[in-house]
Amino acid sequence: MGSKQVRRLGGVSSAVVLVLALPFLGSCDSNAGMIQGKYNPEVSGPLLGAIESESETLLSDVTPYEWETVTFFHEATQPEEMISTIGVGVLDPSYTWARFTIVFCSEGSVVEALLVTFDSLQVDQGATMSNEAVIRAGEVTDPAPQPVSPQCVAN
Repeated sequence: MGSKQVRRLGGVSSAVVLVLALPFLGSCDSNAGMIQGKYNPEVSGPLLGAIESESETLLSDVTPYEWETVTFFHEATQPEEMISTIGVGVLDPSYTWARFTIVFCSEGSVVEALLVTFDSLQVDQGATMSNEAVIRAGEVTDPAPQPVSPQCVAN
């Protein structure tokens, strides 16, 4: 009554076949459009300084690279939601979920997907802004809002 039968396929149990096939089933397209986010102190240090400052700072002044648009995602935003917003999902390699994921894009490609752990940033979920975005006392705004195409692709 309590015994289970294991169906055998040519001498190999179906459970073994399933376990061996799982990595392939999940990897067919699971990382399409995904990139690894990173914790980058070269950017997050100056960014935190600008957030804590009362003076207005261009966001582009605290990044060591050129970019056209930036999109902000709050803690634990699923990669699928990011894909629907900007076309790219960002994975947190440490699986600790950063407070914010900030995706910088230029010419339709991701320049950097920055993971930051500080929570003093005030910005709407999924907000996409131009390289004219400014930070003042933790709030990020775009002084000359204009239609911005947030679609990016992973490099």
